[in-house]
Amino acid sequence: YDSKETFYYLDPPYPDTENKTIGGNISLVELHDFCKKIKGKFILSLNDVNTIKEAFKDFHIKKVKGLQ
Repeated sequence: YDSKETFYYLDPPYPDTENKTIGGNISLVELHDFCKKIKGKFILSLNDVNTIKEAFKDFHIKKVKGLQ
């Protein structure tokens, strides 16, 4: 169910070595377009590479350090 009050945590497989598809099935463009349609808020977990930063440049991107 999607509403302004809905919160999503999106953790897709990491992109392939060329950073063009997610899990070999979904392009970054398709993932971007899906995220644009979300009415609520979301966190999207992906690797910190320029291809992804460029694809999602119209979103608020925040780098978060994980535990090592």
